[in-house]
Amino acid sequence: MNAVELRPPQSILDFINSHENFFILGHNEPDGDCLGSQLGVSILLEKLGKTTTLLSPGPFRRPEIQEYEPLFSERIAEAALSEARKGNKSGVLIMDCSTMERIGEGLKEDITGLPIGVIDHHASGENFGEVRWILPKAPAVTLMVYSLYKAMAIELDKREAEHLFLGLSTDTGYFRHLDETAQGAFSMADSLVKAGVSPKKIFQKMNGNRTLESRVLLGKLLARTESHLENQILVTWETLDEKKSFGPENRDSDILYRQLQSIKNSEVIILVREESEGSRSVGLRSRDKVDVGAIAASKGGGGHPRAAGFNTEKPLQEIIAELIEIVTKKITGPII
Repeated sequence: MNAVELRPPQSILDFINSHENFFILGHNEPDGDCLGSQLGVSILLEKLGKTTTLLSPGPFRRPEIQEYEPLFSERIAEAALSEARKGNKSGVLIMDCSTMERIGEGLKEDITGLPIGVIDHHASGENFGEVRWILPKAPAVTLMVYSLYKAMAIELDKREAEHLFLGLSTDTGYFRHLDETAQGAFSMADSLVKAGVSPKKIFQKMNGNRTLESRVLLGKLLARTESHLENQILVTWETLDEKKSFGPENRDSDILYRQLQSIKNSEVIILVREESEGSRSVGLRSRDKVDVGAIAASKGGGGHPRAAGFNTEKPLQEIIAELIEIVTKKITGPII
């Protein structure tokens, strides 16, 4: 992306300039891009002389973000909320979130009636918030936050540079998902390194500190992977018993997807997890041919063309069979 495409719209700049206090929210099950964009925009606003409150429904399961949990609250304090409702000086910024459902019922209740600005890069989702800056071409929301720093001529220090680099690295698979259009992302990475970021340390944060149990679970999911269309579709699943035995904290979806996408001819990865007796979560990844974001949106979920997900109450084998049929038609038909 070039500088023009990344330039923040005037509506977002006006929204920031017109409020003095901000509640900064992100989605549930936060990742590095969600937290990195929240932390980055919070520091930017404080450098502008504003006050901020960081909020997240959690949980903070990913090892690379657990150290940041003490910086976030699950709900807005009653006194702060009462003060916010008295005048027009408080606003809400929701980062990296395509639907209101993903901020949780408690925070949805807290921010009712407050002016909302949304900064996001998901191609699918719902239309909410008075001011929206949605940029599906951006590989990470932290890249959009970086452009806010540039537009407002705010200097980046090492602290916020590390937050932004973590987010950029997370959503790009440590730059593995970027193509020839990614000049903006690499320009940002160069600036962040100049501000003091160590790419090696961020990589270690993203890929270290895993448990032996997480690798045992990973091995089980790899071992049961099914191949369809000569490896173009790869399917695996996690049972409810495995969730109970290993715990959700030992899930490592990023490594699993990376391993499966390294297989020759692989195009779409389908990962189904049993969350309870009546619910399952579905993760989808695509290399080039299939827009999995559109598939997820048709099932009530969302995401990006190459990474998306949704929840379902359908039985495990039923939803797997259904998705294999859908993806098969996408792959064998015209390129989408």
